[in-house]
Amino acid sequence: MLVPQYDYEEKSSEFYFTSCLTRPEVIIATCKLRAECDKILKLTLLQTHYTKSLRMDEFEQLQTQASEQAAGHLKERYIYI
Repeated sequence: MLVPQYDYEEKSSEFYFTSCLTRPEVIIATCKLRAECDKILKLTLLQTHYTKSLRMDEFEQLQTQASEQAAGHLKERYIYI
């Protein structure tokens, strides 16, 4: 079985020429997007460090506050379109 001729260098050059990843603005936008994703990953969704034993209602209140803070940060930082 014969493999047909294929000009890899020409096709590769065409791909890189038309690819978005060769444009500086796309690379910059991708880097900024990654930085924002990293910030979101660092948000505290649940309170995990306590200095004393808590009653159940205190525990629930701390968890609610932590999740509301994270949600509030996301809502004010990112506008839905």
